[in-house]
Amino acid sequence: SASSEAAEAEARVEHPTWKYCFPISTVVFFLTLTRAPYLDIKDELRSRRPRASIRLGSLGEFYCSSALVVGLEDIFREPVATSFELLYNPAILPFFAVALLTLLVFDQAHKVGDLLRITWARTSAVIVPITAALIFAQLMRAGVSQELARPLVTALGKYGWSFVAPLFGALGSFFSGSTTVSNLTFGSVHILAADRLGLNKFKLLALQTVGATLGNCVCLQNIISAKTVVGLDTLESVIIAKTAKPALLFTLVAWLFGIVYLFI
Repeated sequence: SASSEAAEAEARVEHPTWKYCFPISTVVFFLTLTRAPYLDIKDELRSRRPRASIRLGSLGEFYCSSALVVGLEDIFREPVATSFELLYNPAILPFFAVALLTLLVFDQAHKVGDLLRITWARTSAVIVPITAALIFAQLMRAGVSQELARPLVTALGKYGWSFVAPLFGALGSFFSGSTTVSNLTFGSVHILAADRLGLNKFKLLALQTVGATLGNCVCLQNIISAKTVVGLDTLESVIIAKTAKPALLFTLVAWLFGIVYLFI
């Protein structure tokens, strides 16, 4: 049809080299500008003062600063707080901002509606499970993991804990999608176990890190995100069934090395 031929002709339009370099070079520029330690921009983007706040009852105190840092303090009247730095978050600056600029550079602003519809069609189904996984990870980081682990430390003992150490790491990255977050979530648990059981805390944390790395093989959040990006129409359980086998194998190897590492 005439419309398809016009679309193909538009897709074949040659652009100057600088336009193709524009997205990545602009992203690098903004990341360097906002993260460089010798510039004051980083601190300004993360500033929480001055700010406007409003009390939301027992839910907490919501605030928004002049740098668009939004947060919630005194959650459920406990010393718990959370915040989100809008201008310092890379999803907004630079990635979202550069995406808009790229559309203007390539004269594709008229396609914003179509691009948003395609993006929403691919991501709408994954928002709920990813949000639930992140909420769980935040709860564990808030100290819930330590309270759950105290009776386990006593019940499992030295050898039992050396077995579950990499499994804790895998569990953390399974829910959070990040080795770093898994270590932050369960690192304090292993330190607690090391103190109570007389084990080397650095060796336990090494096993935790190994497990957290392997947990990315079966991370629900990573699998859903990858499926969304490539448009793969396959159940998550099918993918996990394939990736779980090497993950379990290497976890077993990590446990065997851990026994030698801790006790021999």
